[in-house]
Amino acid sequence: MNTKKGLTFKQIVAIEPRLGDLLKEAQSFHETAKGYPNFCANEHFYGYGSQPGMSLKHRVVALVGWMSPRPELQTRQAYDEAYNTIYDALPDCRGKCACRVVQDAIFGICDTAYKITRS
Repeated sequence: MNTKKGLTFKQIVAIEPRLGDLLKEAQSFHETAKGYPNFCANEHFYGYGSQPGMSLKHRVVALVGWMSPRPELQTRQAYDEAYNTIYDALPDCRGKCACRVVQDAIFGICDTAYKITRS
């Protein structure tokens, strides 16, 4: 991905291989979610309903960015590159995902607003 000058995801993984494992985990949902009508990328990335500390994002934050134990990965650019690469590897939301359930609850209050967001 790497839209700005700085480390590519491949370079970041060379420094912190566990980020490569997180990318593979995100990519694995394409296979494991097959056949299921509902999938929420945000649920898996942010950890809705999962045990605290087990979300993909929580694990990304521990490895890259300000919290990284590796000084060369303590940059916003490295964090953004890893975050976006791993998030983008997840399948798209579909069916009655958590995002849509929340959106329906918020916008369902006002039918007009709901119809605007759905068009």
